[in-house]
Amino acid sequence: MKKLILLALSFIYSVSFANEIVGSNFEARHQKAIIEAIEKQCASGDEYIEISSTQKRISVDQGITDIYFTTEILKKYYIENRKVEETKVKVDSMLSDSYDHLDSTWGSYLILNITCQ
Repeated sequence: MKKLILLALSFIYSVSFANEIVGSNFEARHQKAIIEAIEKQCASGDEYIEISSTQKRISVDQGITDIYFTTEILKKYYIENRKVEETKVKVDSMLSDSYDHLDSTWGSYLILNITCQ
């Protein structure tokens, strides 16, 4: 019975962190786009932790402003016997001042580059 409870708790723990970036102030759909891109480019992880993030605002035209982000993320993958495999990932992304038809809101998040280190 104890093993079943521990197994269920570890599953819930891994699923809850797989959908967010720990320590990030990014909007949920920005985090989702980053995680999906990392998993596609670098393989999936069990936990994502933001190490650092910078942003730069670019005025495009007549009040339209795009925001470019450079983010460093630590991707953790838990292996049996409590071993942890860590990979640093650099993500370049942007918030485009345009309409996002998928989410029916203003502002589209685009992933420009992923570097797995």
